[in-house]
Amino acid sequence: MPITEKATIRSKCTFSKDRKHKFLLTLEWEEKKPKAVVIMTSPAEANCIVTDLTTSLVIKNLHALGYGGCDLVNLGSKLHFNKLIVDKTEEDYNKENQEVIQRCVADEKNEKTIIAWGSCGEGNKRIQAYQKILLEKISDYQDKLFVIQDGRGKKGLHPLTPSIRNRWELVPFQIPKSQNQPSEQPTPPDVATVEEKPQESEVSAKEAPENQQSEETAE
Repeated sequence: MPITEKATIRSKCTFSKDRKHKFLLTLEWEEKKPKAVVIMTSPAEANCIVTDLTTSLVIKNLHALGYGGCDLVNLGSKLHFNKLIVDKTEEDYNKENQEVIQRCVADEKNEKTIIAWGSCGEGNKRIQAYQKILLEKISDYQDKLFVIQDGRGKKGLHPLTPSIRNRWELVPFQIPKSQNQPSEQPTPPDVATVEEKPQESEVSAKEAPENQQSEETAE
């Protein structure tokens, strides 16, 4: 006789009033199990109904690690824009987004916070400064911070990285000492600071370096 299994993934999204920014996507499939926060780059189309490859990979790997839900957040919050924006025009939204991330990290239900923005910000001092500010805000929860490592020991990977799509190993993330000390928030730049998100047609899974994102960078 065939066996039928049933499962429900409950989802909840937090948007700005104009729905041009998405701050949080919460997913839960087993209420009694611990949850995790996953911080990535910028949101794509995934919402309470629609999903994408990144979200599917996160659910798959967190479930395999024994988690029952997650809060998906991003460095940036602007929807339907294929870039991470860190500039003066987005300042209010960036502050709101950071506050949402802080609340998620502080939530006792969230056992770990996974820094999963991959190589985003490498070579871009303004994005690095923005990441530094966020890390300072969550530095009180250092013991909850982790990154994803692959089988070869490469750390700080994004969920789309080919070498970790089927298996995550979570290892502690240490905030650099200089970032544990509060610093003055730098004046937001007048010109947009952006980081392009690679598209599926640009990098194939076979060609992509293992420490680089492939396909769309969503959630």
